[in-house]
Amino acid sequence: MVLNQVLEKKEEISQYLANLVELHGKALSDVNSASQVSHIRKDITICLNDLCRINDLLVSHDGLLKREIGSLLRDKQDLLDLNQSEQLLWKERESWDIEQEADTAQVDYVIDKNAIISISSHYRSSLNKYIESVGAENTVLSFADDSNPRIEETQNMNFSADQMTHNYKLLQLTHRQAKSEIIKLETLLRDFKKDDKFIQQELKRQSGRIHSEIGNIDFHLSKIEESKIQLMKRIGFESPLTQEKSLSEKLFNIRLSGTDDNQSERETITKRNFVHMKDLIELRIDSLQEQLSENKNETSTLVSQCDLWMNCQRKVRDLENELITKLQKTTNSRISTNEMTEMIKSTIQYLNSLLDSSDAELTTTLISNERDVLSKACEELSAEATAPRGNQNTMPSKPIDIHKSGNNSKADSNLKQLATPPFLVASKSPPKIGMSKSIIDTNKNGSISKKVD
Repeated sequence: MVLNQVLEKKEEISQYLANLVELHGKALSDVNSASQVSHIRKDITICLNDLCRINDLLVSHDGLLKREIGSLLRDKQDLLDLNQSEQLLWKERESWDIEQEADTAQVDYVIDKNAIISISSHYRSSLNKYIESVGAENTVLSFADDSNPRIEETQNMNFSADQMTHNYKLLQLTHRQAKSEIIKLETLLRDFKKDDKFIQQELKRQSGRIHSEIGNIDFHLSKIEESKIQLMKRIGFESPLTQEKSLSEKLFNIRLSGTDDNQSERETITKRNFVHMKDLIELRIDSLQEQLSENKNETSTLVSQCDLWMNCQRKVRDLENELITKLQKTTNSRISTNEMTEMIKSTIQYLNSLLDSSDAELTTTLISNERDVLSKACEELSAEATAPRGNQNTMPSKPIDIHKSGNNSKADSNLKQLATPPFLVASKSPPKIGMSKSIIDTNKNGSISKKVD
């Protein structure tokens, strides 16, 4: 993300600036490092301006922090909308449940009295008369083998021809009645089987329609889950669901691939993920808003630091340029010690006024370093002024490091060296600003480059 890269670059510049402040103090107090002072001052200026530019990128009207907060607010609303749609779909899916047993299902129906079918058995009356006439012991029910001729002979001994004829006719009537009623029952059974076949076909057709609706709901659930996974990736949230293979397929065929327990577990994970994602987004929004507020307050501080440091450099550079000019105009390349002391004290007084206006530790340290080296120069000049006359012609051991153009190199070589601290080392050109909106690289790498001339 561009925001993270900008924040990382800001931290890098801040750390680099802290190192420069330390080097600045050492270079001013070390004669051997005098030539590095101007470069260090220039780098400090670049860093301060870069921090101002970065801060402006973060807190401006369309700054990165506001953009990121707006993006997270949209993500939060998307999450709420997805969760609401998902809950409605799960509720609708439960209404299509056909897995419960038919005998436990609440089915509304009305008992039709005309649909009641009574089964008759008129043949039993004739059959009972026959059994009473011949006696149960004289029927096949009492003999294991009714084909034995002796059994038939015994049965016929006690009955006359009329009785046997009557019994025979009674059996014929019973047979006709039983056969008629069997035919009726078989017809009824065929009708039942036909109705049952129709019912089975309709069950299959309706089941297909219901499963089609459930499949359509599962499809929309899978789309919602895919959107949630993309949202998880954007906010950096990891979920167990994102690690499954063929997630859309599993959701689409959830009725086939998962049991009720698995479905319940998935719903539980989904609800838990929603809570965690919502909390994470809100935490990030609160953190960014707090950071935005801090950076807004930091804006005036950075601008003030930059102005104070520029004024400090300008004043010190003016002092150095004025001393160089006076040395060049003096015939013997020497100026009065008292005059130099007054010029330096005037600069020290100005730097003290800058310190009174500084509330930041960084600029206070930088200006104090510049002031301290000037104060040391005043002490050395005062010591030289109070030294015996015989020692005034003695060459000092500390050189003046004055950078001039090549045309004046001979004049520079004729200048007599005076004992002075390295504050005279100064760059003639104004400092370059290394950070600007035009060179903020917001390409796919999102890097921020800083040009240092």
